[in-house]
Amino acid sequence: MTGEVARNPMDKTLQQLVDLAANGSVEQRCAALLVLAALKAQNSEVIKAVSATLDHVNPVLKDYALRYLEEVSTKSCVPLLLRFLDDPDKETQERVIQLLSSVGQPAIDPLLKHAAHGSRLWQLNAARIFSAVGGKAATKGLLQLLTTGSDEFNKAVCDFMTPAIRGMDSKQQESLYNEVEAFAMRLDGKQQRPALVSALRLIGQLGFPRARRSLFKFIGPENHPTLRSHALVALLHCLRQQDLRKDEHAKLFALLEEAEFSEITRLVLEILDAHELPEDARPLLSRLMQSPHGEIQKFALRKMGAFNTPATVRTL
Repeated sequence: MTGEVARNPMDKTLQQLVDLAANGSVEQRCAALLVLAALKAQNSEVIKAVSATLDHVNPVLKDYALRYLEEVSTKSCVPLLLRFLDDPDKETQERVIQLLSSVGQPAIDPLLKHAAHGSRLWQLNAARIFSAVGGKAATKGLLQLLTTGSDEFNKAVCDFMTPAIRGMDSKQQESLYNEVEAFAMRLDGKQQRPALVSALRLIGQLGFPRARRSLFKFIGPENHPTLRSHALVALLHCLRQQDLRKDEHAKLFALLEEAEFSEITRLVLEILDAHELPEDARPLLSRLMQSPHGEIQKFALRKMGAFNTPATVRTL
């Protein structure tokens, strides 16, 4: 039932129910909300009564107001629910997240408008809704949250996005990749490192081979170790079943000659181990056989042995 209350018997009954929901005893208000939900009544007077009930200190009344909204899901409920995303009661938070997610796209713009001023808990729960609903506007909201987030906060947001990414079709993943890559290229690696790490993590999850060009920009020693390691992890995903190019071999081999054996070294070895090396890599492998690091020596021996040529035999 929509529109304002008119003067007929049914509408008179509805008005009585609204009056009870707004002004009756606790038991009367709860019962009235149940009946209003069953009737799917959602005119402005009903919504006003539900809003007042949501704000009541009595948790039983709040529960019945949420039951009404769970039964009569409508975009008009969105403004009523935003403030409960960081409610002290965990169950209330969860119910509001489900309600706003079920509303879909109409919930996204109001969330975007409030995101910058919400608490960290509010923002995390907004990220869950953005991830569940999807679409360009929701992606904008997620990237907006990642821009100012801490390492821990951003990791949680990326974790929310993981199942959503798996559920996307190829066109949706393509769209998300374009958004995330453009986002990554706009970031300052020194001032906005947590956001850039998150972008690299998402690029790796999407696994598009063409991301290699962007990712190789972050593996050099001029970058922070966290950026380097996340770029290399992303490359592991993006280079699966792809041949390494000559310039890519050179960049990766150079990292194996760094003085310290680090997580960077381990990831480079993992990438190179998964790919065949060209014949002209033998001089580089010969040099790596003299490395002070045992794992690099073993790698070089393993790859040299794969060539199985007279020159290789002499080298070994």
